[in-house]
Amino acid sequence: YVLTQYNRPDLGTGANPGFPLGDLSSTAGDGTIVGAVLDLLAYMRTSNGTATLILVGAPPSAQTDSMAYDKVFTAKYNNGVSIGEADLMMHRLAVREHFIFIDWEDLNLSYYYKDYCDNGNVHPNTDSVCRVMGLYLARNCNYTTSLAKVLQADS
Repeated sequence: YVLTQYNRPDLGTGANPGFPLGDLSSTAGDGTIVGAVLDLLAYMRTSNGTATLILVGAPPSAQTDSMAYDKVFTAKYNNGVSIGEADLMMHRLAVREHFIFIDWEDLNLSYYYKDYCDNGNVHPNTDSVCRVMGLYLARNCNYTTSLAKVLQADS
């Protein structure tokens, strides 16, 4: 298994413009986030065809009110895309390319994550938050992709 994530800075935070998201017509290494995932998958397939990618979506760690709480998955980043939009694309890509994708949208804590951090720090201030997030990831490490999310991405 190869476990990795894309993060909010990949979407563009602060002065960072981020990377374009890309779409299902993106190609490996084309400079998009989708292209980066395809590039990783191509490397894995040629290096070890038995490896499985587990990709985790951007965590809900925004610390400004305009990007947290009820806006955590809908606020637009510098590349013009929200975490929710990126998650939908990755669900579609996971179905097509046969890897595991986990977003944070079903974890209730995601919508209040900011309350569990101190002074604008993106890291939780208690170990219990890390355990809740770890358990969520562990329970979602399977090939089940939400059909509703994939279908919504087509609309």
